[in-house]
Amino acid sequence: AGIHDVRIEAVPGLLSDHYDPRAKAVRLSEEVLNARTVSAAAVAAHEVGHLAAVRAVRGRARYVAAGRNQVGVIHDVHHAGRRRLVAVAGPAAGVAAGVAAWPLAAVLPAPADDLAAPLALVLALGHLAGLLPWFADGRHLWTGGSR
Repeated sequence: AGIHDVRIEAVPGLLSDHYDPRAKAVRLSEEVLNARTVSAAAVAAHEVGHLAAVRAVRGRARYVAAGRNQVGVIHDVHHAGRRRLVAVAGPAAGVAAGVAAWPLAAVLPAPADDLAAPLALVLALGHLAGLLPWFADGRHLWTGGSR
């Protein structure tokens, strides 16, 4: 995506993964950053996917809104079609991480090989579910990102 000026940093807390536009940093919970799992990679990919999409449509992230169960990048992309692209980018990156993990099943030793493919599928489907209208990214997709 041509992103070279953004740092990746560790932050404390659960569900604290987000992009900080002022610091130009993707901040990932220590659990996600230090994990060597496909799901951790998918969380990181999700956040970077949103950032890449905001930049691709020449938008600018304004600030990060953090709630109890959710973190979101508030940006200045106003065009409905472009807001939909930003909304889809996070889950799409997560799906891509799940699909990319699928071939790992072939090289893992037993019994991990029996679990890797189903877990990669669940990961990809979980990100696809994020596009349903009752999740934040899905709401933005289906409403054109109206606030």
